[in-house]
Amino acid sequence: MWLADQIFLSNAVTFPPEGDARFTLAPSTNTGSPAGFSVCDAFTSLYAMPDKTKANLTQLIYGEPFEVHHTEGDMAYGRSLCDGYIGWVSIAALKEGWQAPSHLVSVPVAPLYKSPHLKQTPLMFLPMGAMINATGKSENGYIETASGHWLFEKHVTAEPRENMDHTDIARLFIGQPYVWGGRTGLGIDCSGLVQIALAMKGQRIHRDSDMQFCELGGALGRGDLQAGDIVFFPGHVGIMTDGDNILHANATHMAVTIDPLEDVIGWVARDTDEEPFRGGVRL
Repeated sequence: MWLADQIFLSNAVTFPPEGDARFTLAPSTNTGSPAGFSVCDAFTSLYAMPDKTKANLTQLIYGEPFEVHHTEGDMAYGRSLCDGYIGWVSIAALKEGWQAPSHLVSVPVAPLYKSPHLKQTPLMFLPMGAMINATGKSENGYIETASGHWLFEKHVTAEPRENMDHTDIARLFIGQPYVWGGRTGLGIDCSGLVQIALAMKGQRIHRDSDMQFCELGGALGRGDLQAGDIVFFPGHVGIMTDGDNILHANATHMAVTIDPLEDVIGWVARDTDEEPFRGGVRL
């Protein structure tokens, strides 16, 4: 099953440089066998410390596996098994155990219902990439999940999105707000957008743009770019819609937008002393 094979980033732990705090467990917590959990909220924040008033590092999405190494109060410390990221998450957002999913949510936001009918209030709204286990039961165009709830069948997929390329998937987020560390249609950042778009094609990559650059490469110059190429800047990443324009989640507009590449290079150049364009890669 493709989903079972593509949940875990195979080099999530070994790829990052030694000592990178984003991927390295604190020695005092790495003393025993970790416990396996999964996310039971639509999405939840992962923090650098057990303090929910701080900015989140990233977000964990419904159904994703999380390895708990230590707890403190109402917070759990551990590792995301999708991309290796380390941090603290609310215990209330987790449930014990994890099972490889049968489906992923394939639209930016999918309402989860108590029963397979249209006229009711959703229990929650699941983001793209949420991991679902279906029971095999369907009714009125809805499928039943292992939790006993229902999703519209066209809002999930059991196969990679072969009918869409990663650029088309990213386009579904145009106009959605920019949120630092976000990975959902309710708020997403530049590397989160690229990560989710590729995950829906069955390719798991790291969370942050610098790691994505190291992982994917960036040998293409500005004159060699075409639609679908992923382009990198210091602290930023996006997807080309053609040879001249980039689709990206950005803080300039605080939204997912399409902008001229030259404009984006200019924005980045004002905020860094580094070369503002690092290169592009064709998948």
